[in-house]
Amino acid sequence: MFETKDTSAAVDSEDFDEAFEEACELVRDIRMGIEFDEDGCEQDDEIEEVLEEIEELSTGEVNLGSGEQLAESWALLYTSSSIARYHRGMSSLHKNFPGGRCEHITLTINEQDGFGELVETINTLGGLKPKVRVNFSWDIKGTNRVVLQLDRLKLGPTSFYADSWKPLRAFTTFDVTFINSQALVCRGATGQLYFWKRAEKVE
Repeated sequence: MFETKDTSAAVDSEDFDEAFEEACELVRDIRMGIEFDEDGCEQDDEIEEVLEEIEELSTGEVNLGSGEQLAESWALLYTSSSIARYHRGMSSLHKNFPGGRCEHITLTINEQDGFGELVETINTLGGLKPKVRVNFSWDIKGTNRVVLQLDRLKLGPTSFYADSWKPLRAFTTFDVTFINSQALVCRGATGQLYFWKRAEKVE
């Protein structure tokens, strides 16, 4: 398991603000990194360096407790996941639309009922923006590991069992290495990075 940090002292700090602003600037025009080569690129190194600065702002372990701080909507700004890059998004269903591509991925965690939703917004040539929705239950293992138990994947009236949908393997288990009111940084099983920014809830 990767080293984790207690972020309570880092909230609203000048160091965090500076690193967060730099990270957001680096990922502004790269569409979450999902169109990068699966093996990575030089830009990955620069982004990872800044995200590691955010991870290292405080010492100790992230302790998510009951998940109250996690219970928000988070917009994905960047991932180095080779699975997400191979499929160019969360579900690969954008391939079903002319000129389709993944535009946004949002993770919403609900603390009270223990459920949540992943939403992938697809951009198409015709201007339509269909949404792929994956509902799940979630749990915290140890102090900082978040496990999503995927249920159904829905696109319009079509529905599938999500746990057998291979592209979604990139979005099932996260080790939270930094969290505050603005940012969420996670690591996957092989160290791949996920950088999320607090977002409005997706309708």
